[in-house]
Amino acid sequence: MAPIDKLSLALTVLLSVLLLKEPMNWRLGLGVVLMVTGALLTLK
Repeated sequence: MAPIDKLSLALTVLLSVLLLKEPMNWRLGLGVVLMVTGALLTLK
């Protein structure tokens, strides 16, 4: 359950970029990558 909870914010950011055409810079992209990495580390 924890990885799904942690991925919700990353999914929200990605959907806002794709659907709402929100601007994405390198900091936001790095944050999403770090959130996904952290969620994947909780699987172990």
